[in-house]
Amino acid sequence: MALLIDNDVVDKLAELDLLQEAGESLRSKFGDLMILDTLRFRLCPKKPSKRKKRNEVVIGRIESFIENGVIEISPEVTNEQLLNAIEEGIKGLDIGEMQLLQALFNENNEMLLTGDKRFLKALASAPSLDETLKIVDENFICFEQIILFLIAELGFELIKTKFVLALDMEIKLDATLKQCFEGQDKAVKSQVIQNLNTHIKYLRQESGQLLCL
Repeated sequence: MALLIDNDVVDKLAELDLLQEAGESLRSKFGDLMILDTLRFRLCPKKPSKRKKRNEVVIGRIESFIENGVIEISPEVTNEQLLNAIEEGIKGLDIGEMQLLQALFNENNEMLLTGDKRFLKALASAPSLDETLKIVDENFICFEQIILFLIAELGFELIKTKFVLALDMEIKLDATLKQCFEGQDKAVKSQVIQNLNTHIKYLRQESGQLLCL
């Protein structure tokens, strides 16, 4: 088994300083962790002018994650339906996400963890992909689902502490996550879990059968 992880999720977990703990739990659950080989250039640029636009602490966390046994892949999009969807210019179908989707088609027993809701909604709304996507039904995991998983694995207080520390450091965080942790340091586990599940429910309604149960 393996878990394909998009750039967005890596960035969001790095902002929370959860990459190390999440990596261990995700490997235990899903096996190998795979990322695109372009991630390091997009999220950890070497050029000073680009690097200064990002948080140096977050960059360091991502660089450590990449060097810690993550498999970097570069799948070529070859599926005819996926290529047609890209050429049609359907809004929300990012080329990087499509590469990961191609990798999902190529292998067995893999899952795709994405933090891009627009991508899932775009896939579900593209009529030309209806039949093609049936082979990957329930093979997607969204960011909110992985936060629920980490709460169960690592404990709510650890996740909340990481969240509050990131806010204190003025690190940019996922907007939906901030909504879910209403009250911030006063956030209550039951309410946070309810909020996460509510966002997952709405996304499930807009993404067909893509999300795992």
